[in-house]
Amino acid sequence: CVNMMPFTPATNLLFPKAYVKQQYEVLSKSLTRANPPILEAWKSLVYMALAILNPTEAFEKVQQVDELDNGLSLTNALWFAATQPGGDKIPAPKDKLNAASWQ
Repeated sequence: CVNMMPFTPATNLLFPKAYVKQQYEVLSKSLTRANPPILEAWKSLVYMALAILNPTEAFEKVQQVDELDNGLSLTNALWFAATQPGGDKIPAPKDKLNAASWQ
């Protein structure tokens, strides 16, 4: 994920979807790793990569993270997912967003 940071509108121009898919296959394994467990802030970055591949799933998952990366806001994460191709199909949140993410 580090080489994809920061996630901006230019991310899609810099990294082809095939590259992100290849990287995500490796990164996603860290989400279920028991030892050492992935830090919550790093999860948010993995979900940003997921947003390029599956914006609806990423939109939901980033709201469940307890801590975002220092350079990432919940607003930016949700916006990034919602503006990806297919993001227009993301339903509006039914519940309040995770208050812990509003840091």
